Amino acid sequence: MEQDRAAPAAAGDTPAWARPWRVLLIGLGTVVVGGLFVSFEEGYTLTDAALATLRAAGASEETKEKGDVEPDKPRPQTVPSDKVPATVLTRLDALKNQHFQTRKQLVDELTKVLNPDELDQYKDRIAKAASVNNRVVTPFRLLLTFAGLLAGGWAVKRHLDGTSPDDELDRRVESAGLVAVYGLCGLVGFIGMRDEWFSGRIFFAFFVAATIAGSLLLLLPRLWRRLALVVLVLLHFGGTFVASASSPTATGSQGWVATQLMDHVYRPYLSSINMTNAYHFYAPDPGSAPLIWYRVEYADGSYRWLKFPDRDEAPTPVHYQRTMATAAYSSASLPVIDFVKFQQLRNRRALAGSHPDPRKYADVIPMRDDIPETMQYSYPTEMSQKLLESYARHVCRAYPNDRDPAVPAVKVKIYRVGVVIPHPLRVANGMDPRDDELKRPIFLGEFDPDGKLTDEDDPFLYWEIPIKYLPVHAGDIKPAEKEDPQP
Repeated sequence: MEQDRAAPAAAGDTPAWARPWRVLLIGLGTVVVGGLFVSFEEGYTLTDAALATLRAAGASEETKEKGDVEPDKPRPQTVPSDKVPATVLTRLDALKNQHFQTRKQLVDELTKVLNPDELDQYKDRIAKAASVNNRVVTPFRLLLTFAGLLAGGWAVKRHLDGTSPDDELDRRVESAGLVAVYGLCGLVGFIGMRDEWFSGRIFFAFFVAATIAGSLLLLLPRLWRRLALVVLVLLHFGGTFVASASSPTATGSQGWVATQLMDHVYRPYLSSINMTNAYHFYAPDPGSAPLIWYRVEYADGSYRWLKFPDRDEAPTPVHYQRTMATAAYSSASLPVIDFVKFQQLRNRRALAGSHPDPRKYADVIPMRDDIPETMQYSYPTEMSQKLLESYARHVCRAYPNDRDPAVPAVKVKIYRVGVVIPHPLRVANGMDPRDDELKRPIFLGEFDPDGKLTDEDDPFLYWEIPIKYLPVHAGDIKPAEKEDPQP
């Protein structure tokens, strides 16, 4: 009774606008306003300028294909073009000047005018050309969203400071209701996040889940509340155990129960908090971790190699682990499904390697003949491509020229390097496990300082470069200067 009488007294000392429920509603309204501004933010519009950009790209490719070809070299007829053809551009006119709020909406409309093969090949290029960005609205609406969350959080804290786990049911219901309404702020924030903002959507998804769980816990008396918390902790650590137990062993065997729990119960939760690692780091047969190499070229023609992870250069063990993770995250690739297209890519790669451009390469760059061709090609997932763009921007800005820091970086070539673990007998016979012979670099692209691919049609893109020929491909060995033939 004393507590019931104290609460109104305390409330009477608080300004009317600062009472928890009113502050919470103000915060919720602020988040809603911030979410509404998404309509004025980024989107996709196939304007005349966007279509002109696609049309100009197609025209340049057509001109390049119709250009003169040296008579002693075969014309690469099998090379697939990623440029948008005129037939596709004609059908895109049906969507001209229509605005799409999300990439998904744009792709859904593209499915109505393009066939599946065309959609798969050109959707990224069309989305890039149609993308619009309002850089003023974005920070303003994010400020409103998080200001509303802070106001709501303050209101919830102020209310819960005056409660106790031993409160009567009516008081607990009020507290649970306050937290549940606070969860609406997270729901509005989740809806207001663009599809590309993965981190924001994950944050708000957990926010909503936490507020729902919190409101349910507040309804329980003290004993049941503690039991519920213990169960949640056990479920969490059970997921860690399942992630480890469900991974196949060196012999390929898997536990049936652990696999079922992972596939049908734990995977969404563990994936969202990035705890799907099997923790098989040491034995048996842990496998190798990829490396990532950067060749940064500067405006004065100089260059430097950056190879991560580097145990000697890492200031702390955590830094070493983080740089190792950057290589691992860039290694996600898509399987080869369209073997007709793959054969075209293979022919283009073989032709470019056997007849390299003398202005760019000093020697041939052949394919390997000791492993299957499908194992020499690795097309990264969309997420890996985004990460590579970010890596390129970071390397160009964070690693200046050794001799003159004022000289800017102009481009960077990125290679993901797999390491083959040698057989123990080879090591016993004197082979160094760090020998370059065991390294398999995959060319992931050449990027400008803004993280954009300089040549999306590079025939070596996403193909393995034999380690022996890596200096040739990277440009460490310069081609001999030759005079251009007279026309």
